[in-house]
Amino acid sequence: MKKKITKMGEASWVVGNILCAIGNCLVSKSAFGLSAIIAPAFIMHEKIGFLTVGVCEYIIQGFLLTLCCILIGKFKGKFIATICNILFYGACFDIVNSLLSSITPVSIVSRILVAAIGTLITGFAIALMLRTYIPPSAYEIFVKEVAESKGIDLSKMKLFFDGSMLAISIAMMLLLLGEFRFDMIGALTVIAAFLNSVLIGFFGKIIDRYCDFSPAIPKLYNLLNPNSKK
Repeated sequence: MKKKITKMGEASWVVGNILCAIGNCLVSKSAFGLSAIIAPAFIMHEKIGFLTVGVCEYIIQGFLLTLCCILIGKFKGKFIATICNILFYGACFDIVNSLLSSITPVSIVSRILVAAIGTLITGFAIALMLRTYIPPSAYEIFVKEVAESKGIDLSKMKLFFDGSMLAISIAMMLLLLGEFRFDMIGALTVIAAFLNSVLIGFFGKIIDRYCDFSPAIPKLYNLLNPNSKK
């Protein structure tokens, strides 16, 4: 048996967020469409140019986290980690977007290549972040917490949430931009909706062979998971 890389509990969160920013940035440059989850931030940025995509993510995820607290009737201590996640990812995206600003694929082949690489990186990144104990982004927290609070099946809640985000993205696009933009909601939006879960599962199996996601900082783990015995 191959020796695993141990204590990746926190590193998977850091690396996952950075890779997710890189993947989403590359996908956005393909102009084939964005994930319905991240599309609202890009649409808001397109309308309000002085706000970066990262800042728009702060606004949208902050609103979702606030709505989550209202629906479940309380603010949980672990949501502080979610706020850190929101801030970290937004900063990562803006830095990555600046570093990759010179990448402007024009030909159909280069656009497909950038879209494929970005989609693969994003799938790997999400697989990493699913294995950290640090609370994820407001999108995932909203689905999980509201489903548990209201007694809704998690898969049904996820389906409803994704569908709602797609509808919101289209509504924002039409209202704020005044037209349907296929670079925002396009072919890749549909493909990613079906492909992402497959990629996440595939990469997850590979990651589990080589990495152990136990915490490197037990005190942080206990702080964020007070009911755990680790």
